[in-house]
Amino acid sequence: MDVRSVVQAVSVERRQNKHYRGLRRTDKRDGAILRPQLFWLITSTAYKRPLLTKGLFSSLSDNHNACSMRYTFLSFISLTWVIKNLLIITFLCVECEKYYSAIKQVESTCSQMITSERSSANQRRFCKNIVRVQGATFNKLRVCGLFAVDASLPLRVCAFITTYTIVLLQFVFLITRGTELYNLHSSVPLALLNDRPF
Repeated sequence: MDVRSVVQAVSVERRQNKHYRGLRRTDKRDGAILRPQLFWLITSTAYKRPLLTKGLFSSLSDNHNACSMRYTFLSFISLTWVIKNLLIITFLCVECEKYYSAIKQVESTCSQMITSERSSANQRRFCKNIVRVQGATFNKLRVCGLFAVDASLPLRVCAFITTYTIVLLQFVFLITRGTELYNLHSSVPLALLNDRPF
């Protein structure tokens, strides 16, 4: 092996190492930029919008006057906004999963190159460095330490919204049913209420 080929191999390894470090810096920077935006998107989708969806069901149970119809229209718009937010969350999760699989593919390719006899010593050393750095620094994107952005995030958000909406609907039905019972008992004469056998 002559000096020129060794210099070229070292130069190639340095460029590859530089590109890989640039990729890792970009990953950290993008994560820092995306975390607050994803946190706001998920919390607004999960907490604020179902409250307006509850308003939809309560307005449907009310009389259909102009105010109720306007509130129903706003609730439908809010529901459309929730669907849009869920689609954005799903798209971001798909892109993050593509990135995670590409990183895992790089790691598995490097592991194969380490064990391959056709790889040069420089390639093996470079691949060992990549595998070492991957093992030490690779983490899935976590939003404020609360949840990881992966393929299961849209399902968890949908499950949370569904549970939250069901609880809010139970409160709406409890309140409307309680109001109906109160109105029923207030129209019954007191003499009939005192004759009950409880």
